[in-house]
Amino acid sequence: MSSQFKGFLRLVLSITVFLGIDRLFRWMNRRNIVILLYHGITSEPLNPPCSVQLSRRDFIWQMEYLKRYYHIMPLPDLIRKISRKEQLPDNTAVVTFDDGFENNYTEAYPVLKRLGIPASMFLPTGYIDTDKILWPQELYLMLTATVQKELDMRDQGMGIYDLSFMSNNTSMMTINTQVIDDIRKCIKKLSEEDKQKLLAIMKLRLQVEDLDEKLKRQFSMLSWEQVMEMHQSGLISFGSHTVSHPYLINLDKVAMAREITESFETIKKKLRIKDIIFAYTFGNHEDFNDLSKQVVREHGALCAVTTVGGLNDPGDDLFELKRIFCNVTKDAFKLSICGCLTELKKFRRAP
Repeated sequence: MSSQFKGFLRLVLSITVFLGIDRLFRWMNRRNIVILLYHGITSEPLNPPCSVQLSRRDFIWQMEYLKRYYHIMPLPDLIRKISRKEQLPDNTAVVTFDDGFENNYTEAYPVLKRLGIPASMFLPTGYIDTDKILWPQELYLMLTATVQKELDMRDQGMGIYDLSFMSNNTSMMTINTQVIDDIRKCIKKLSEEDKQKLLAIMKLRLQVEDLDEKLKRQFSMLSWEQVMEMHQSGLISFGSHTVSHPYLINLDKVAMAREITESFETIKKKLRIKDIIFAYTFGNHEDFNDLSKQVVREHGALCAVTTVGGLNDPGDDLFELKRIFCNVTKDAFKLSICGCLTELKKFRRAP
């Protein structure tokens, strides 16, 4: 997307908010439920920007806005009310975090505690209390560290990727998120063994010897001690994001059940809870299927959330709940959580 088009889009969104369209949609969709999706919160914006890390300043503004206009509930409480067919408050909202980054505790939790906002965090339990990082973040670190202008992976069944978007000559580096998305789509479907082999080949071809340790720390994982402290506050509820963050639909039913049940049991045992909530890994329509939903439901989860964008009706499938991605500008945030942008996207896709 060109910088000129981005500028034009920002102007359109600004005018839309100025005209009060967000307020209109918030009223129109007041019976619907908005579930917000976050990953990590950083003390300062990352350089280069990372799609799964939002700055604390932006997070504070979003939480203050949310508290002003929405009734915020813990996800387990919401699901229980829906199951009992209780009437929900207008403009009900839920705050969620995926992936279990340590900055959920160091940066997000103090903000949530100060504002009294409940949230749910989904943990890949095999990474908690370890020094490992998730492979999408390892990919980000490799691409931001390289000086290569091209990555040729055709012999690995992939393509040639233009890396000329990386520039160390400016104060703020730029990064082509489309290139990262294209590479991620190829890697995520591999087995863990093949994934690690491919990442090693990429690192060699990118001529990256060492990753930026300061940047890498932004992707450190939570400890169980930190999880326990947040849980005991009564403000933060925890759910499963599997054990090893695999691509679920590549697994057979036995392996899928193992990933899900082991994660469930670990969280229940550590936190001494009975009910569990679940977030599909990656979470788009192509990343889970009826078998995934069946396994999650059969093993006792209250609900499952996706990364499919949109609002939820109380009568929607509780094992395919939609969420709103929040690493966006202020105007885009206002128009996303009220449902306006979802409707515009539907209109754009219509024949």
